[in-house]
Amino acid sequence: MLRIADQPAIYRRGTEVLPAHQGRGLYGFFTTEILKAAGVSDNGDADLLYGWRTRNPIVWAANARICEKVTPSLLGGAHDPALQAACIEMCSLLYPGKALEIPGMIMRGAYGHIKHRRQAYRGSASLVDAAMQRIIPDSADALLTVGIARV
Repeated sequence: MLRIADQPAIYRRGTEVLPAHQGRGLYGFFTTEILKAAGVSDNGDADLLYGWRTRNPIVWAANARICEKVTPSLLGGAHDPALQAACIEMCSLLYPGKALEIPGMIMRGAYGHIKHRRQAYRGSASLVDAAMQRIIPDSADALLTVGIARV
């Protein structure tokens, strides 16, 4: 467990679900179990900062859904200076020397080694995809996001 902004924090990295198993709720199940193991509960007695880096709209939407608020907010949430500071701190801790463009929390070239293949998205993922296409049209770029997790 990390400590970011004097709070417990988790950084989600590298969870992949094979295409044959996508759409079955496995990513959400893994996420819930990770948060429960970290002591997050739905009674709101403790905040846990939850961070992730992605350019995948489904992953971004799934992770944002379990947070009270996030930065950057792609779906119209209010700007939160404390979360922005936590995002900057998380980036400098986990990716020393890697530039983070503020306020968009963009990491240029993060995925230069892979090619993101766009697809037809539904629900909130389609809105996130539209925002990502405006903010990070290069498939090598990613967003670093931090939120306050809840289960």
